[in-house]
Amino acid sequence: MLAYALSKKRALERIFVFQAVEYGYLTQEQLRECIAEHEQCDPPIPLLTICKQKGYLTPSQVNHLMSRRLDASAAKAFGEELSQREEKEDGKKGSAVAASIESIPEQTTQMTLIAREDKEEYERRLQEKERLLEREQKQRDFLRKKVEELEEKLRSFESHKKNAISSIDNELNSYKEINNQKEELIQSLQEQLEQKDVFVKRVQQKSKGLFNLVEQQSSELQKLEEQKLKLEAQTEKLTKAEEFLNNKLEKETSEKSRLKQDIDKLQDTLNTITDELEELRSAKKNLEREAKPIALPAELTVLEQEKKQLEQKTREQTRIIAKLQAQDLIQTNFEQQVEEMKKSFEQQKKEMIQEKKQLLDQFEQEKKQHEKTLHEIKISLESELSQYKQKSENLELKLQQYQSSLTNWDAQEQEKENIRKQIEEHVQKKKEIEKEKVSLEIRVKDLERKISAFQQVSTNVELESGVMLPGSEGEYYVIQKILGRGGMGIAYSALRGSDEKIVVVKTLLPEAMCDMKVVMRFIQEARTILEFDHENLVHGYDFQQGKSLSYFVMEYLDGESAETILDEQAFIEPVKATEIILGIAKALKYLEAHHLVHRDVKPANIIITKDGIPKLMDFGIVKMTDRTCSLTTEGIILGTPYYLSPEQTYETNVDIRSDIYSLGATYYHMVVGEVPFPGDNPIDVIQKRLKISPKPDKVKSDLPKPICNIIEKMMNRNSKKRQESAKELVTELENVLQVIKR
Repeated sequence: MLAYALSKKRALERIFVFQAVEYGYLTQEQLRECIAEHEQCDPPIPLLTICKQKGYLTPSQVNHLMSRRLDASAAKAFGEELSQREEKEDGKKGSAVAASIESIPEQTTQMTLIAREDKEEYERRLQEKERLLEREQKQRDFLRKKVEELEEKLRSFESHKKNAISSIDNELNSYKEINNQKEELIQSLQEQLEQKDVFVKRVQQKSKGLFNLVEQQSSELQKLEEQKLKLEAQTEKLTKAEEFLNNKLEKETSEKSRLKQDIDKLQDTLNTITDELEELRSAKKNLEREAKPIALPAELTVLEQEKKQLEQKTREQTRIIAKLQAQDLIQTNFEQQVEEMKKSFEQQKKEMIQEKKQLLDQFEQEKKQHEKTLHEIKISLESELSQYKQKSENLELKLQQYQSSLTNWDAQEQEKENIRKQIEEHVQKKKEIEKEKVSLEIRVKDLERKISAFQQVSTNVELESGVMLPGSEGEYYVIQKILGRGGMGIAYSALRGSDEKIVVVKTLLPEAMCDMKVVMRFIQEARTILEFDHENLVHGYDFQQGKSLSYFVMEYLDGESAETILDEQAFIEPVKATEIILGIAKALKYLEAHHLVHRDVKPANIIITKDGIPKLMDFGIVKMTDRTCSLTTEGIILGTPYYLSPEQTYETNVDIRSDIYSLGATYYHMVVGEVPFPGDNPIDVIQKRLKISPKPDKVKSDLPKPICNIIEKMMNRNSKKRQESAKELVTELENVLQVIKR
């Protein structure tokens, strides 16, 4: 076999480069230059690497090429065709190279193999360093762009600021002129008000004298009140002294009556004793007369002693009576003095009451007189104030009339201006209506032409701008421009006729209509999207199928893909990346509930809208897990090699855990800044995935530990050791987000 005959592996390496030519990424001359350099390399370097080194392909273009389907049989046929083409062009060169290879000694081949291994190791390290440098360069470029955007915003802000200041200055000048006119008017009014203020001050001075007189009278009244309070205090003291003397007199009279009662009792006992003595004396005389000496009993002696004691008591009582009589005299004298004091107090009290009455009468008279004068002053002041108010009201009325005349003049001017503007608007509207009428006539003719053209269509590959596509229930869609091109269809932006909303119309290429598998995938994608009702999934609106043209309509996502963001910056912040992955995990949860597997989860299929909502799109190779039929073909690997799960390379019956792996690889790319298994050869990338488990913290050591743990679990080679369901993944991601936000 000639040296230019390609093996299956080399064909798979080259097929992506030839697809780059088909997509317009490379020219034929650039491709030939890269192939020539590739043939001269020893050991050989992958063709994609050479294209990247020369700067002919960007990382995003390589990603796009790697995301296409890898059909082994097609690669082989393509390689054989390429080998035949190259054999015809360079037969002589191939035979010379083959002869030279056969003549190489065995020792030289061994040394070459050793050197090749060393070179491969050296190149691998260089590629790793290049990736790190490229990632840092992306981050610098991203920051530079941000700085430039901020500077541009600052410049625009400064220009807006200057314009605003100039407009404000103009308005201020106009306001100053108006204010000058108003100030002149206000000055004239102030002069009139000053004259009125002078008049008011005069009235106030007059009223001040009256107020001083009222204050003097009130001070005199206050003094009289103080004298009154003093007299009341003295009368209160006298009443208390009178009460004290009365109490003392009552006590002495009660003591005197008690002593009188004791004296009466003693007098009675004395009388009884004297009567007994008289009887005894008469008896003694009788006995003496009879001259009969009789011995007195012992009782007589006792009676005599008692008599002596009674006499002594009588003497003492007489002394007490004398003392009591003296006290009676003193008491009578004291009572006389008290009576005299009472009389004098009553006299003083009457005089004070009379004086108080006179003072009160005088105070009442003066009060009435002052009230009368105050009332007269009040009436005069009120009349003056009413006159002043009347004059001020007249002035205000004049001012209002003047202002109303000014406002009427302004209103008339404004009304004239409004009428003039309305006339201009009517004229302008008339012109616009005429123009619109002409444009509508042209548009109707154009639409009729396009409808007739569409009815005869359509074997053309692309739809022109302005072509109208019919939809369901009388709806129609007007094509605007091409958004993207794929292997089996083209996506256009279009306007929906009912509300002029921007939508996406995805058509199937005419050559793809012959392949039943492609048609079935297209129909499956359309029907799948039409059934979606989830925040993180793209929504479908319409589907039309015909003999020459099939298309479906879906939501237009105004935002950037995660792939575009990663092209602009080295990596995405862990919190932001986790929020994006959480949204896509919720979308996978919805797909799992509807027995669907996406099978192509990658950054290019994740769009972040301007509202910050991540949405999953591109359901061209979605699989129904609850059906026995499958659209997977033997020998075709569906998905993107950088994000494929291991089981997708050798199994067709995959479940949601395969999407979890792809989402983990996408998560890895977002937070680290490169794919888990970098390389230009898809076969090598797939083989690495089957042997190596990714460790994100070894590439980027500052990653949070919870993120590293969940990525390692999502990308476990054994699908049974991953999260069992998307619901479990959502719960774990929510926990991770809470931890890293602290």
